[in-house]
Amino acid sequence: PFGLTVPGKYALVARRWMHRTGGRPEDLAAVAVAARQHAMRQPDAPRKDPLTVEKVLGAAMIASPLHALDCCPVADWGGAVLVTSVERARDMRQPVVRLLGAGEGHSPYHLAEDDELPPAATRQSAQAAFGIAGVKPSDIDTAQVFDAFTVAALIAMEDLGFCEPGASGALFAEGHTALGGSIPTNTTGGMLTWGNAHVIVLPEAVRQVRGDAGVNQVAGARLALAHGIGGPMALAVTMILGQ
Repeated sequence: PFGLTVPGKYALVARRWMHRTGGRPEDLAAVAVAARQHAMRQPDAPRKDPLTVEKVLGAAMIASPLHALDCCPVADWGGAVLVTSVERARDMRQPVVRLLGAGEGHSPYHLAEDDELPPAATRQSAQAAFGIAGVKPSDIDTAQVFDAFTVAALIAMEDLGFCEPGASGALFAEGHTALGGSIPTNTTGGMLTWGNAHVIVLPEAVRQVRGDAGVNQVAGARLALAHGIGGPMALAVTMILGQ
């Protein structure tokens, strides 16, 4: 449990995910490419140059199988949401966005202590959140998920129930997570664009439900999912927001 870097920990998880599902480095790269396509539309995005799978796979290796472009940049951001009662929110200028369901999940902190990789924390948090909200993954209009490393987004989409294990690479590569796709995901460009700042996830979910997410607004978005992890992947929170 000692001496590992954070990219090294996610690399171990990525190797395990690849072993169990048959996933490939190209699947990891597809996440970075999809994120960049969203970022290129954002006026203030710090990373906006076009990205291809080949460019990701040609970037410097950080911790096999994670290349530099599989990892988020170092950044320092801030963000906030206001939380109050529905009654008080109705008196405010912005449309009301309600927290419909939320859940937490917890796995062993050290990878060496966990017999189940990828860890189960996201599956636990998703089950609780969907149960409280009374909805299912196919009801969600847009997802904002933790993607500080490409493998984290792949596993999140599977564990949140948006696809079967091993199918998340195709979800990103075939455009299902793009605007107009079945589950537009990380519409800001995600942490792979902005850095490891969890504050990206929840405010964007709120903006999408309010209908003021700008150039990457998902048409008709009524239900949004926000997802964050830490540890790495030892703990997770899933939130479902709606009107």
